Amino acid sequence: MLIKSVSQLIGHTPLIDLQIDVPNHSHIYAKLEMFNPGGSIKDRLGQYMIQDAINHGDVIEGTTTIIEPTAGNTGIGVALAAQQHHLPAILVVPEKFSFEKQQLMKALGAKLINTQVTKASRVRLKKHTGSMNKRLTVLFQCSLKIRQIRLLITTHWHRNW
Repeated sequence: MLIKSVSQLIGHTPLIDLQIDVPNHSHIYAKLEMFNPGGSIKDRLGQYMIQDAINHGDVIEGTTTIIEPTAGNTGIGVALAAQQHHLPAILVVPEKFSFEKQQLMKALGAKLINTQVTKASRVRLKKHTGSMNKRLTVLFQCSLKIRQIRLLITTHWHRNW
C-alpha cells in the first residue's frame, strides 16, 4: 500500500479482540489509537477540527495561521493537520510541557510559545493562555483560534468517531 499523505494514516487504526473471559460470551475490543502518526486519538481531533474549519470557509489553505492552546496530545494532532494543509500553526504550551512532545510539534512545523507556569491555579493559567491567544489573534489578522475546549465540534467528533 502506497501512502501519499500522512493524513491517510490518521484514524485507520486496528481493533483488537482482547480475548478476556467475560460473562455472557461477550467480547471486549480495544482500538489501538497509538498507531496514529502522532501517537494518539488526538490526531483525529486535529484533522477533524481543521478540516471542518476549511469546509466552513474559516480557513484559507496556505494563509490562515492556526492558534491553539494545548497541554496535551491535541497540539500534536493540530500541528500534524496544519502541516498537511500548509497552514502555519502557533501552539501555546506550558513551559513544563513534555520536552519530547514540544520537539515533535516543532518538527511538524508548529511555532511554540511557552507560558510560564507558577503556583497559580488552573483558572489563572487558562486566563493567561486566553489573553495570549487574543494578543496573537491581533498580531496575526488572518488567523483562527481553534479553542478546542469550547468547540461543539469536539463533542460532535467524540460521539461520531
